[in-house]
Amino acid sequence: MNIRFDAEKAEELIDLSGLRKGYIIDKLETSPPTFGRWMKEETLIPFVKAVELAIILKCDVNVLYKKD
Repeated sequence: MNIRFDAEKAEELIDLSGLRKGYIIDKLETSPPTFGRWMKEETLIPFVKAVELAIILKCDVNVLYKKD
């Protein structure tokens, strides 16, 4: 079983949250290019950052992952 970050779901939740991506990037203490690579699934988001993202989005971290 392969479990990976679901960037599409993350984008959906970000849109629903009404939060600006710049705000989220600041809260995650990362750079816009790094955040962009995570959201394009070009590089893996560290699990700790995924947990922080879930906290910011007020969702369970499991929602941000999917099984292939």
